[in-house]
Amino acid sequence: MIARDTENYCDETDILHASHHGSIHGADPIFIRKCNADYTIVSTKSGVHENVPHPAAMRLYKINTRKEVCRTDQDGDLQLAF
Repeated sequence: MIARDTENYCDETDILHASHHGSIHGADPIFIRKCNADYTIVSTKSGVHENVPHPAAMRLYKINTRKEVCRTDQDGDLQLAF
């Protein structure tokens, strides 16, 4: 599995885009930790799907993101400048 053999996936942008709207199914702890992201973006809308974003997934992202986890359901639209 690539997640077990690679480190610092997010070196170029330092941004991880969370998969599956923050569901627990896309929140692999090894992958998230090894991303070593400064920021994680969770594109989601609360109340649309059951358990999305999932509280355990959000904890994983928060613990393993160096600076900030941004959620579109709480923070609104995000604009990034590169």
